[in-house]
Amino acid sequence: MKEPLSNIGMTCKKHASKPMDYKGPLEDLIGKFVKRSFRTETELIEHMWVKVVSVDGDTITGILENDPLFVKGLVCGDEITVERGQIEEVYKEEDQ
Repeated sequence: MKEPLSNIGMTCKKHASKPMDYKGPLEDLIGKFVKRSFRTETELIEHMWVKVVSVDGDTITGILENDPLFVKGLVCGDEITVERGQIEEVYKEEDQ
């Protein structure tokens, strides 16, 4: 499924998300969404959501929930890993 353009926004480096130093158990994130950054070939940074499927130590495995605009070689639905130190934000449906 292609993400609508109305959901896509650009942020300068000064205001872009930074890793959040997540302290909780990563297992609590299974079924939830985490945001991480991906570096492009031209050193731009694109931030995308990953739905957490499993955890192994400090590594999350999940499904990419966005279609990248700038990052080559990834598409929505790809399996992605996220290290604890790469978590920029956590989204839980009950936060709505």
